[in-house]
Amino acid sequence: MVNPMETVNIAEKKRGSGIKPYWRVLKTFIGISASEETTYRAHFFFSVLETLFWLVWFLAIVRVYFLHAQNLGGWTFQEVLAVVGVFQIVHGVIQLVLQPNIGRLVEYVRLGTLDFVLTKPLNSQFLVSLRYWSVLRGVNCLAGLGLVVYVGTDLGLFSSPLYPLWFLILLASGLTIVYSIMLMVMTLCFWFVRLENLMAILWAFWETGRYPISVYRGIPRAILTYLIPVAFVTTVPARAVRGDIDWVNGVAAVGTATVLFVAASAFWKIALRRYTGASA
Repeated sequence: MVNPMETVNIAEKKRGSGIKPYWRVLKTFIGISASEETTYRAHFFFSVLETLFWLVWFLAIVRVYFLHAQNLGGWTFQEVLAVVGVFQIVHGVIQLVLQPNIGRLVEYVRLGTLDFVLTKPLNSQFLVSLRYWSVLRGVNCLAGLGLVVYVGTDLGLFSSPLYPLWFLILLASGLTIVYSIMLMVMTLCFWFVRLENLMAILWAFWETGRYPISVYRGIPRAILTYLIPVAFVTTVPARAVRGDIDWVNGVAAVGTATVLFVAASAFWKIALRRYTGASA
């Protein structure tokens, strides 16, 4: 019998150094996915309409609320729109690349097809994270970015080059947090077969990021800040959109993202040692 981990070790030795091989492979993955999804133009058209409909629908709900109140958790209407824009970007990235890839991990392990990933001369975490792209969902990201730019123009986002740079750093940190937590949760499939309920609960937590973290009080706010750091995913980056640089929370967001990414990568390697594969 062939031990998959022996194959992994061989692949590791053959693995080239540098980022160029990964960049070429990534462009190929995106190109293949784009070709597959844009074959049917009507599907592309209705996907764009669906995205814009749900965004406009939620913005209408927020607008109705502000017809009867001056602020939401201390945030004005435009500032809340900044949070919605950031959430739309994060939501788009989840649908664009995280769900199509990390969501397949259970199937890889259950069917033993992870063997084909492990024998490739590239980092296995890279392959299971970035192989498939639902490019049509990129419209979510563009819509969210457009909303951020629109409200950020009035809120002072572009009053200094520091604010857009700070926003991009915090947004990258938030996306890293989401990726790391999702990867760690799905990596549990090496021990547990069914994780649908756990992912549903995690998705419910991400949904709370539509609103500023100050909306929540007591235990829920503590959970969304320290246990599942949703605050660092949407609210903290939105502060930069309104020209508010919060260095303490910003550094905390970057630090949390770094720690979680390292932990997720380490957990992935631990799980691989347990994997026996279809050929074992």
